[in-house]
Amino acid sequence: MSDPTVALNVLERVQTLLREGPYTTSYKFALLRVLCDLSLVRDASKHRIELSTIAERFIQIYWRQTQPFAHGDGGAILRLNQSTSPTKHAKILTRIHEWSVPCHGRLSEAQDPTRMRDYSKLIVTELKRYVLCALQGERKFLYSYTHGDDHITMLRGASDALRQFYPLLCVLIESRWTRFVEDCNKSLRGHALLVEHLFGAERSNLRAVVGEMLDLQEGRCFYSSEPLKSKNRKNIHVDHFIPWSLARHEAIGNLVLASAAANSKKGDKLAKPPARKRWEERNTTHAADLARIALTCGLRYEPAATLQVAHWAYSHYSAAAS
Repeated sequence: MSDPTVALNVLERVQTLLREGPYTTSYKFALLRVLCDLSLVRDASKHRIELSTIAERFIQIYWRQTQPFAHGDGGAILRLNQSTSPTKHAKILTRIHEWSVPCHGRLSEAQDPTRMRDYSKLIVTELKRYVLCALQGERKFLYSYTHGDDHITMLRGASDALRQFYPLLCVLIESRWTRFVEDCNKSLRGHALLVEHLFGAERSNLRAVVGEMLDLQEGRCFYSSEPLKSKNRKNIHVDHFIPWSLARHEAIGNLVLASAAANSKKGDKLAKPPARKRWEERNTTHAADLARIALTCGLRYEPAATLQVAHWAYSHYSAAAS
């Protein structure tokens, strides 16, 4: 059980940081978001986080942001600027953009262990040099870090607070991050598609799972068990079993196929406990198939993290699913 005083202090400090903190790049937003994400998928009793883990999450978050932004106005901006310098892109984003080229824009290819190890080393160097010491200022409230170390140590109650307020913090971070990107790309201020490009699920990759997931579900809606008409795939919805509004988790294990009616009925709520049991059984029974689909469609396969997210969601929002 988290200490409510500590949790509220963390929330207040993050709000102040987002409102008043100085920013020359979006790195601080990314680090806050990474720590929030890791609070969901890691063992709550473990306070040490390796910088390589943070670096890999940086790559995952920034990957889609470094892809061309098809803004719907007759063209595409090849790279969004996320630096207050009008002539110089942020170094981490430049690196990730360069890496995406030989990977054909597919994050799944970048997550090859050898590639990711080399990539994360370069990100760790930048984290040590600029980001880790700058985020909190002198008053530490999230983590401690000793210059030169290859890890940070989360402070007492910090991870619990990030986990407790996760949906709210994601909204706050993404809102302030979007305003920063708008300030760096003034022609896009107020653009309706910008938030989706920065933080939305990988829609093209999600649709790519339909064919093979249909076979996995024997052509039936996950929630209602009614047949899905494979000839009209526009009416087949790819749903986040743990809702996107609760946990920004888009690994393959969190995806199911549903009819439009069943998906609309579920909405942003957690599915009932029997559906959760079937979902966990599917992820265990068809683990090899899900790993293959993830690789084919360019999605992440993180079974342990997916299960941890489910435990968190149902423990915090169990009343909605009862």
